[in-house]
Amino acid sequence: MLQSKAYLLMINVIHNNECLVMKRSPETLRKTANILDKLGFLQSGLLKSKNIQDIVQQPKSYLVYGYFNTANQIDNQTYIANGWAILPEKGEVADGVILTYENFLGDAIIFKLINQRMPRPSVREDLYSGWQKYFSVQEISQRIVKLQGWDFDTDTDKAFLLNKTKIIFSSN
Repeated sequence: MLQSKAYLLMINVIHNNECLVMKRSPETLRKTANILDKLGFLQSGLLKSKNIQDIVQQPKSYLVYGYFNTANQIDNQTYIANGWAILPEKGEVADGVILTYENFLGDAIIFKLINQRMPRPSVREDLYSGWQKYFSVQEISQRIVKLQGWDFDTDTDKAFLLNKTKIIFSSN
């Protein structure tokens, strides 16, 4: 359920409709969510910016929130990223994982939200903390790209940086 809330909070930031499986149009849902937000029904509100700095929470240095393990090239246009993510203070799997790329100004820009979970036997205490996502280099505007992964906590609407950063080379 909290994974769905993550998509709802980012409905204005991430415009692909892969998370929306319904009988109505995604635009109708987007308009309704924005009306509910303006009326104050969404506790902390919908995200308004793609800049991750607007929601970053400094992690406690002694806690591990997860890892961005790999970003492997599948073909000329496609990569697959994976890792694992938890909310250690809650003892739960993260509500979502956000992928960002660094733009030419040095800002980390949100471009993917991941709510798919998969087993990670190597992380026994949080077995279903694994995540993976395919993405296209067309979603990123630079040739050399710094990627980062972030835990997303929908109770606080805050993001926590995962360990490790990946660099990919785009053919754009």
